[in-house]
Amino acid sequence: MTFRAPMPTATRRRVNEPFPAKPWSRWLLRAGLAAPFVVIAVLLIQDSALLSRSVNGTVEARVDTIDWGRADLNWVADLYPPFGTLLVQLIPGGAAGLSIVGALAAGWFLQYLIQTLRERRWQRRNIVLTVLAVGGNPVFAYLVVGDLLGFLGLASFSYGTIEMYRFIMRRNTDAGFRAGVWFLICSLVDPSGLLLIVVAMLTAPALTVARANERGARLANIAVIFYPTIAAAATIMLMQAIYLNDPFALYSRAITYSPENWSVFATLFTTPGGWTTLLAALFGAAVAALGRRYVLAFIAPLVLVAILLGRALGLVPLQGVGYVLLTTTMIIVTLLPSLSGRLRRTGVSVVLCAFIVLGWVTGLVRAPIVEWFVSFTGGIA
Repeated sequence: MTFRAPMPTATRRRVNEPFPAKPWSRWLLRAGLAAPFVVIAVLLIQDSALLSRSVNGTVEARVDTIDWGRADLNWVADLYPPFGTLLVQLIPGGAAGLSIVGALAAGWFLQYLIQTLRERRWQRRNIVLTVLAVGGNPVFAYLVVGDLLGFLGLASFSYGTIEMYRFIMRRNTDAGFRAGVWFLICSLVDPSGLLLIVVAMLTAPALTVARANERGARLANIAVIFYPTIAAAATIMLMQAIYLNDPFALYSRAITYSPENWSVFATLFTTPGGWTTLLAALFGAAVAALGRRYVLAFIAPLVLVAILLGRALGLVPLQGVGYVLLTTTMIIVTLLPSLSGRLRRTGVSVVLCAFIVLGWVTGLVRAPIVEWFVSFTGGIA
């Protein structure tokens, strides 16, 4: 079963139409959306102990151990993920600087989300609810302030799925190349990006091809979108195999496997945090079903399995939370076309409201975010 491409209409907005139309208005919107997260970042970086325990602090400590005077292949393996490592090295201020950059990037991310939903002709009500479901909860704030690389991985994955939709279902050639670049960035900015790329690869064949009457169009689309990522991975593995006799040397350093890590699957059914994670996948499937995109409904559980597998392999940091909630929300929203029918739009509104509540409940039952809140309220006091 596959998606049906939306029928073209005379009132459809052009692809990637800027919103707001004037550049100064867009920057003002981005600044307004980023402002709350900048305030939170400024307050939280005052707690140096909490900052050092965050994902940003852990990444900073790892990058500080790299010998930048070397240039051998073992050194290249130490850089993985290379884009993320270079960003951490170049951004001044250590973990505090990463928090500020993440807060600023959140404004850009949410503005582009609004622009995309307007392009799909979503109702204003559902656009507002989507922005609140994604960015109006402590889980999103915790991610952008405490885990810059994880957030950039999620953002690049989301941008890639948006462009993949435009390329496959709306025949926008430029979007195919943009999708390839975004997925490449996703795979090289954070270790969790590897699993997100696998999810994207499994999602792509489920999209209805606009050029379905052309032989081999589906395979050609997938090749265009994922060629940069596959080519980069193949090149890295070939170099590692030739010079280090281990094609997986770079990736194996990113994996911190322990048999105890598999207990993360059991926590789904035994802890409040696990229950909220399951609900995130179920709500994502419900939104897809309401939009009559039944194949997409199976992607939400796939995201859940991928993120949990990432935790078991050490690709997703243990102190990071909310990956399933935010990734599920973004992949469902970015791949749904315009919604027709009052009942269907109302049903999506109800599920989005449930996502908003779930985001806050997740923040109240996850220990890292609770500790984060305590520090936040202490900073205000």
